[in-house]
Amino acid sequence: MTRGSGGEEPDFARTARELAQVLDEFSGLFEEALSHYRPGKDALARHINVDKSYISSWLRGRRQLLDPKGRRLVNGEDVDRIIATVRLEEVDAALARRLRGCGRRIEELVAELAKARPTRWRSEAGRVLRADQERDAETEDTEPAAASPAATDAASPAPAAGTPAPAGPAPAAAEPAGPAPGSPAPPGAGPGGTVPLGLGQPGETPAAAVTAAPGSAEAAPHAVPPHAGGDGTPAVQGPRADAGAPATPPGSPGAPAGYGEPGPSPSQTHVLSPAETVGAPEARPARGRRRWMLVTALVVAAVLVAALQIARSATTPPRTVDTVTVGPLCRSWAPQSVPVEIRPCIAVADGQVELSAEVRAVDPADAPGEVTVWVWLMHLDPQLIESRRFHLTRDESTLNSCTFTVEGEGIVRCGPFRVTPPEAGRYAAAVDTRKEKDIRPPAWHHHTFSGTQSPPITWP
Repeated sequence: MTRGSGGEEPDFARTARELAQVLDEFSGLFEEALSHYRPGKDALARHINVDKSYISSWLRGRRQLLDPKGRRLVNGEDVDRIIATVRLEEVDAALARRLRGCGRRIEELVAELAKARPTRWRSEAGRVLRADQERDAETEDTEPAAASPAATDAASPAPAAGTPAPAGPAPAAAEPAGPAPGSPAPPGAGPGGTVPLGLGQPGETPAAAVTAAPGSAEAAPHAVPPHAGGDGTPAVQGPRADAGAPATPPGSPGAPAGYGEPGPSPSQTHVLSPAETVGAPEARPARGRRRWMLVTALVVAAVLVAALQIARSATTPPRTVDTVTVGPLCRSWAPQSVPVEIRPCIAVADGQVELSAEVRAVDPADAPGEVTVWVWLMHLDPQLIESRRFHLTRDESTLNSCTFTVEGEGIVRCGPFRVTPPEAGRYAAAVDTRKEKDIRPPAWHHHTFSGTQSPPITWP
């Protein structure tokens, strides 16, 4: 039956995923139980009447389901024999209770899967897990990052400072308003009675002229700036009132448009003072250049500071952590999954942490021969330990190993290895011993695997 072809498929997949989680949990608990059994895995396999390959298989967790031709899964009867052989009830009753619960649950889930798929339940369960792994990997590779509001705002073009909002088509330039009919032309007026813009003293530069739209703020009387003429009086648009002539009230029929208050004329031309030209179109290029120069100066300064820091770090010798020499601190001899005892040690010297381990045979007459010992730094973070996320307490950069022969009554030492903790905190040396040769311990990626620890130190 293909995925989604029947109502039982979601239940089968859900049961397969739960079984994978319980197998992972059992492997971690089983690993911890083996640490209390000094004779090791081979002796345990003989006592519970299974091949030693079953012990290694049960420590693989969910990976057992990915191999349809692998060893059978552990069951409740196997767990009872394991607990009795290790005497786990006497050593750690809580661990024995959890281990027995996992064994019973594994047996129940296997029965449910076998009922749905009598002949191929294991291969179908492995297919579910592989599909989950592929889907998770595809999601991580292809899921686009959501654009942040800040990035969206930064991508939108912002209007330049001082740029007026578009208000439809600009009106055509109109002729400057002239004097009212019958009025005398002012001195210096050109043809038609218009006053030249910005004329003042000889040699004076005309100010910037702007054409204001009807009804705009520039058309108001206060927008006409004082610009001194030859006689020191303000130069204004339109006719100059003669001395002694009666003043025409603003807004009266005889008053020229644009004089004293906005009139109905299509446009009005007036002169801006230098202070009023700020924000005018002629000033924008200069403002943009100043902004560009400021940004450039900041970027150059940042680059110079970064280059100075790099040069300083390259020439300055590394600063050692101010630590006090401690240790070595070693725990008492602890049993391992092979017939050896191990004693992990930790010390602080010369601003670094030293890790080492001593190994000896449990029974000199039955020495295991060649073994592999792994030593790494374990961060004793209270939250990680409380939640049993031991895989987050170790970093592979601190992992070291030794392969040697243990025989007779001799003690063999692995290390010391010097490492630098990544941050302040409490640390311990963690170790594991196996007959197999590998880069990492077999249970390195299991979240419940913690190894055997030394006494703790505080860093720095």
